[in-house]
Amino acid sequence: GAQCAWQPRVKHDPVPLVLLRSRVVDDAQVAVDAQGAPLAPGTVVAVGGEGIDVACVPGVLRVTHLKPAGGRGMQARDFLNGHRIVVGDRLVEPRA
Repeated sequence: GAQCAWQPRVKHDPVPLVLLRSRVVDDAQVAVDAQGAPLAPGTVVAVGGEGIDVACVPGVLRVTHLKPAGGRGMQARDFLNGHRIVVGDRLVEPRA
């Protein structure tokens, strides 16, 4: 899986994650903010029962299964039951 870290918009240390399964939701449209500016890659654009949608260049990727550091692999919706990921949070490069 791909390694990244969830960086909440509020002051909080990044949470290391391994993305186990994902799929392309849209491979052409560029995700934009309310002013029409393109979102930075890794920005969370939607969160729901089907997974976590993340802006890419171009397109949107839906994370469906992941593994938090020190935890077990799980569906994204199960992870969301215990973690408040919101639109605008970022999935960033993990710290070395």
